Amino acid sequence: GVSGTNAHVIIEQAPDIEQQPARQPINGAIPLVLSAKSITALRDQATRLAQHVERDSSSLVNLAHNLLTTRSLFDHRAVIAGTAHDEVLAGLRAVALGITETGVAVDVVREQGKTAIVFAGQGSQRPGMGRELYRSYPVFAEAFDAACASLERHMAVSLRDVIFGEDAELLSKTLYAQPALFVHEVASYRLLESWGVAPSHVMGHSLGEVTAAHVAGLLTLDDACRMIAARARLMQNLPSGGAMVAVEASVQEVQAEGLPDAISIAAVNGPDSVVLSGNESDVAGLMSRWQGRGRRVERLKVSHAFHSALMAPMLAAFQQILDTIAFSSAAIPIISNVTGKKASDEELGQASYWLRHVRRPVQFLDSVRTLREEGVSVFLEVGPDSALAALAERCVVPEDASACAFLSFGRRTQPEVTAAVTAAGALFTHGVDVDLTAIAGATETTFDIGLPTYAFQHRRYWLADSVVAQPEVLQGSVPLADPVESRSLLGRRLLEAGVKDRMNVALETVTTQISSILHLPLAEIDVTKPFSDMGFDSLTGVELRNRLSEMAGIALPPSLVFDSPTPVQLAEHLLAVLLENLAPPSTTTESPVLRPADPVVVVGMACRFPGGVASPEDLWDMVSQGVDAIGEFPADRGWDVEALFDPDPDQPGKTYVRRGGFLDDVSGFDADFFGISPREALAMDPQQRLLLEVSWEAIERVGIDPRSLRRSRTGVFAGAYPSDYMSRLSNPPAELHGYAAIGNVLSVASGRVSYMLGLEGPAMTVDTACSSSLVTLHLAAQALRADECTMALACGMTVMSSPQAFVEFSRQGGLSPDGRSRAFSDSADGTG
Repeated sequence: GVSGTNAHVIIEQAPDIEQQPARQPINGAIPLVLSAKSITALRDQATRLAQHVERDSSSLVNLAHNLLTTRSLFDHRAVIAGTAHDEVLAGLRAVALGITETGVAVDVVREQGKTAIVFAGQGSQRPGMGRELYRSYPVFAEAFDAACASLERHMAVSLRDVIFGEDAELLSKTLYAQPALFVHEVASYRLLESWGVAPSHVMGHSLGEVTAAHVAGLLTLDDACRMIAARARLMQNLPSGGAMVAVEASVQEVQAEGLPDAISIAAVNGPDSVVLSGNESDVAGLMSRWQGRGRRVERLKVSHAFHSALMAPMLAAFQQILDTIAFSSAAIPIISNVTGKKASDEELGQASYWLRHVRRPVQFLDSVRTLREEGVSVFLEVGPDSALAALAERCVVPEDASACAFLSFGRRTQPEVTAAVTAAGALFTHGVDVDLTAIAGATETTFDIGLPTYAFQHRRYWLADSVVAQPEVLQGSVPLADPVESRSLLGRRLLEAGVKDRMNVALETVTTQISSILHLPLAEIDVTKPFSDMGFDSLTGVELRNRLSEMAGIALPPSLVFDSPTPVQLAEHLLAVLLENLAPPSTTTESPVLRPADPVVVVGMACRFPGGVASPEDLWDMVSQGVDAIGEFPADRGWDVEALFDPDPDQPGKTYVRRGGFLDDVSGFDADFFGISPREALAMDPQQRLLLEVSWEAIERVGIDPRSLRRSRTGVFAGAYPSDYMSRLSNPPAELHGYAAIGNVLSVASGRVSYMLGLEGPAMTVDTACSSSLVTLHLAAQALRADECTMALACGMTVMSSPQAFVEFSRQGGLSPDGRSRAFSDSADGTG
């Protein structure tokens, strides 16, 4: 029929069947990843996936594997940590509704900051801590056992039995609490490390700083364990009777008030949170005084008055142990509890520092603010419970806190594996590099499953006759700023940079030149935004090419900004070209290999058809159930149906038919997803819009991340019907000039898909009337057999933007009166 279809198939040479092993932890939670370009799309993605999980009982490992490997990753992210389908469904529904739920992390990637790990101090211990992690993750268990073995050389008990036992009173003794926390935190860090988490800084709260010193490389495991065991033993042997109290007051208020000689400030935990420590009677008096002023006061459950003068009797014996310890250089910067500043190796390597660490107050407030000054925006508390994360958030000025994330690895109220994987997921949602495939873990065969495709967010883009339907989208301006000085010696900079930093150097070079050419502040440059949307034209594109060519010392093509249409893609291309030119010349060349005997197979499909068909499954249901897809003329395309209809086929400008098969929502399009401006979207033929969305879906349905096809030899073959969309505008406004032509020329359609995906195979649009889609399949298969491409996208599309075709066919008497085509039937009476 002529009234509108859109279908795509991907065909390729048949590969050998190979099953890929996936990995699954024994009892661990599985991370399921969703991402989108907006929070609304993310919620819709969650709704779609929840419906899929309800129907499909595939293993969570298989589901996680497919989500991680076959879907593009965008900035709006959610991670659901689940051990069973009901947990996953609850998490997905929470994301869909925008509510909080255990095991769910949702956020948007912001400007990339640094990550700090903060190790908890005494008081966070609990019986059984680490037991679930020990059973679920071999990396945790190995590190746990190694730390226990080293500590037990200095203890008379099995530390593992104390930790995993149920005697809370025994574990609360300093003799066991400090070694137990050290073991738990070291094992937790090693688990995070195996998941790819690499902090830029570490710090601890009191005892936690010893853990920080060990994981940073300052202390070997054995030396750290000797320090911890001695510290715990000597503190335990001190006389009891001390007390500690947390007071809602600033350190300035406390100092102005004055303290008895036997009372010390033990910790400055926030701008209005101070811990006081000393003998029992004086602490009790201070509690009454501050309570009388309406301040919150909390007595801490401790065995001794830590960080006070009552610690003095242990210092001499502790120094004897410290003098036998060999300190190394820290591979990760450590923030000092003693000073609240970044500590040097020289400072940390002195026994006197660790004596002051026992006696002096914990400068937690200053430490957190130092981390912010160092560029840290993600704070991860590592310990068996969550306490420091909330304290750290209060240490950051309120207007700055929204740019940060404060996370906890452990939570007393949650299963350990769920809390740990949720923390890793939260890191991931904030843009921190986390290897979620490592979390998914061990030994199960995985296979591709039919995951839901991307939830495009449609906005209406439809031209009214001679009037712009949405004039507000045609407005907009860009503020100007001073140019930024350009960089030079690019090749040398790349060679001198480490492998991990080279992309940053290339991207910095590109954005600096963009800033200079367009007079834009660097902070306003979105590296994923197309050059055309930034304001680049052919002249400024050539200027950017010329500058980069001069800096790189190589000739770059004039089409540079069209071949690599965003700053990040251009940086990737520039880096690849430079490294290729700097590398030794290759002595081999690639030549086409003909495989005439290889079969060509259809590996994926996506479609839109009349009757609300949005997938191949919908189409099969419609056909198998005999559903009638024929309906009235559409009401959303601006057609005056009553004025058009006349039962007399000889009436000029009329149609004697008012039924047919029409696509739903042809005006809807997710322009933001494809980086297309609203004015360009408005000028685009809806056939091109559908082509973009359904092409993306077809690739996703194969189980391929569409972005992974960039620079691949994938061809696009599109069959199209001549568009009459622009006929709706007799005099397009100036704002649409430059968009109207490329948005409505058939030949552009296939190239637009290739451009969007960064493909390097042939791109061809054909119009052979009703046979166009069949011809594209033929051409695609032919190109595969001739090795002109390795994979091909074959497409067919028709959208009736105006009723003109019905008017023309009416005058010819070529329309089926009821809108139904009966091809190859004796009762055929026209096209529908």
